Amino acid sequence: MMHTYNKLFKPMFQQLAETCRKKLKFTQDRMAEALYISPRSYRDFKAGKYSLSASTLLMLLLLLSDEDVLQFLQQMRQLVEQTDPDEVTGTKQQG
Repeated sequence: MMHTYNKLFKPMFQQLAETCRKKLKFTQDRMAEALYISPRSYRDFKAGKYSLSASTLLMLLLLLSDEDVLQFLQQMRQLVEQTDPDEVTGTKQQG
């Protein structure tokens, strides 16, 4: 079931990373360094090939202000509460 939400979360993580990178005025290489991943991994993440690992996501959150982290988590909560996992996977039965 968690992979269902990964599809929803990946774009949010990409948006968060890009917003953070621009706010900090980091290059992509500097952002990769701050996240303790390779520049190649960061480019692949931005291109949607991969999502962030849990530890990399935590490193990203540590780059943000407390207010930004709270806002992001509230957005995540809203997304989860408003999402029917069956609709995401296409397994919802027509009644």
